[in-house]
Amino acid sequence: MTGTGQILIDGSIACVQGDEFLVRVEMCSYVTLGGHAGGFGTLTIAALNADQIAQRTTFLKKPAILRGTQFTAHFTPTIKGVTPPPASIVDPVPVYFGTGSFVTTNVRSKGQ
Repeated sequence: MTGTGQILIDGSIACVQGDEFLVRVEMCSYVTLGGHAGGFGTLTIAALNADQIAQRTTFLKKPAILRGTQFTAHFTPTIKGVTPPPASIVDPVPVYFGTGSFVTTNVRSKGQ
């Protein structure tokens, strides 16, 4: 995730609330449990968990994003998986919902 907080922390620009909506990972591969062969899609962050938003630490008057627990993620298939022939059924799911977590490069600063 690229930060927009304009403050450097351990050599990287701090991430602030709202930066999560800029995350868009294209061409992620996926395979469904329903037997569909692989496809590709786009991963985005839908919402942060409450413990990922700082209560006191702000940059440019926006709360800092903290590592916290897990955010809500959306995966939207763009090249849908298909079951093997002869059925060749296209994955009918328009959006998958899941969770993810942050891995930080910050090892010194601790926001609150």
